[in-house]
Amino acid sequence: MLSLVLMLLITFMTAVIEAARVNTIRFQTECAMDMGMYSALAEYHRELLNQYDLFYIDTTYGTGKAGLEETEAHIKAYISSNITPPAGLAEIRTRDLLAMEAEGVTVLSVSAAADEGCLGLKSQAVSFMKDKIGIQFAQELMNNVALVKQKEMTEGIEEERRENRDILDSYQGMRVETGENEWKEVEVDNPVEEIPIRDSGFLAKVTSGGGGISGRSISKQYYLSERELNYGSGIAPDREPAGGVMDELLFGEYLLEHCASYTNRLDKALLCYQIEYIIGGASSDSANLEAVLQKMLLIREVANYLYLLSDSGKKAEAKALAAGVSAVALVPQLEPVLEQAILLGWAYAESVNDIKILLEDGRVPLMKDRGSWKMSMLQMLGYTGNLSVGSEEMEGLSYTDYLRILLMMTNPEDKVMRLGDIIEMDIRNTPGNSGFRLDLCIDSLEAEAVVSSAFGYRFQIKRRYGYEMLE
Repeated sequence: MLSLVLMLLITFMTAVIEAARVNTIRFQTECAMDMGMYSALAEYHRELLNQYDLFYIDTTYGTGKAGLEETEAHIKAYISSNITPPAGLAEIRTRDLLAMEAEGVTVLSVSAAADEGCLGLKSQAVSFMKDKIGIQFAQELMNNVALVKQKEMTEGIEEERRENRDILDSYQGMRVETGENEWKEVEVDNPVEEIPIRDSGFLAKVTSGGGGISGRSISKQYYLSERELNYGSGIAPDREPAGGVMDELLFGEYLLEHCASYTNRLDKALLCYQIEYIIGGASSDSANLEAVLQKMLLIREVANYLYLLSDSGKKAEAKALAAGVSAVALVPQLEPVLEQAILLGWAYAESVNDIKILLEDGRVPLMKDRGSWKMSMLQMLGYTGNLSVGSEEMEGLSYTDYLRILLMMTNPEDKVMRLGDIIEMDIRNTPGNSGFRLDLCIDSLEAEAVVSSAFGYRFQIKRRYGYEMLE
């Protein structure tokens, strides 16, 4: 009877011990997988974090080799180190009751930086700015953007200028009667005809006091926005995608905080004017700066022309000059056309002056009043010698504020892809990262591990982790 009872007790005890072994192996596998995934995420790219506050794993680990084999090997190594007994236990002749081994790890899916037009990268940037500055700053910027759109400032006044020029040209050479049987050919002496509207020297005029123009350029085909890219399975499920006006505002602030511009240069960068590149998209600093300044010039021209139309004093000055010129030309009906030509030229000269002020760290109001207007009519006729010094002007919007407006009006997809170009330029300029590719970086991954035991057990475990789960 005792033997039978002992046999039953031993069977029960060994069953309990084996069940404990199985559950311990299962639990140890789960813990090791979690620690392996967390350890892989801890290998984020340090330069990306330091320069751009972004969390990404470089799946090449500095080798430049595309593929997920390195990531799988790293996760497997971390799992193995957490399921293998420390070497010191073997010296005291302990027995491993689990005898576990990581057979392999397979990465099933990832969220790559280039997925969905770099939407995950943009969402990380927006999330960072929400935590840092909130959204209180947005109202003034939104008002400025709304005013620019309402007044159609980005369209410029080239159509009005062209129509005005055509009318003036139509009068040139016209024969008018000056007396009985006396005729004279009309010669209209347009007082603003000599103003070089958007001439090739515009950039040199407005940057003459700012230390010159950078001559740097890039080959765009080697960067994110132009080359063939590596993609994952899309933005991480737990990542809230950036979208809407407020997120665009925050993304613009992120760009201004992390990228250089003409008034905030980064001489060690491949392109000195990074914000201008994001707006302009050209391959050289000079082309991007000119593209941005021409956009600003259009905004300033429309704003200044609208102000001149509302200022009775300045309109009277333009009218008086137009009346004198039309009287000399013997074509009094030309007076309103000449008046408009003078106002258009005056608005352009004032706008060039505004751009020079902005580039020299001054400020220019979006809509001017009598106190903020700078150029008199006489100064306008020879405006290139009467440009103001920027640092003296401290009321209104700065160059950076105008960049904010232009960023809001730039295509969202272009902005984030060109940011990717800038990131690659900067990261490749750091030690050990000459082959860095942003599209080979991931911020979320799903992996499956297989763990076996010498006691005949085998477990498969699947986990998905990403930085969005850690926020």
